[in-house]
Amino acid sequence: GTKQGGAEISLVTDSATGATDGTITAGDDIVIDGDKIKIQDEADEAQGVFFVDSDGKEHRVSRRLTVNKPTQVIARVPADVSGEVKVVVRTKYTGSGSTKLKSPREIEYSVKCNAIKG
Repeated sequence: GTKQGGAEISLVTDSATGATDGTITAGDDIVIDGDKIKIQDEADEAQGVFFVDSDGKEHRVSRRLTVNKPTQVIARVPADVSGEVKVVVRTKYTGSGSTKLKSPREIEYSVKCNAIKG
């Protein structure tokens, strides 16, 4: 896999319920806390916040990110996401000024999440 380079997702919080146990609400926002998780270019289809279901199908967040900072990203969970999913951030952000990676770094949250209907 791609080297993490200090990038990590340390916590995902469901903004609708305040849950930090991996429960996320489809159609609502989640707060992703971590390090070096800023999406370098939201228009780049290879970068962004993704929800990967148990079949390996990826659901990319298409809505503009509410917050997009090196240590925090707030993203809307797509309404069609349900069941067990992995939360993945893909970015070319390095944290060192104008330098960016040639290919996106994949940062996966270590806790399996469960998407429920809001």
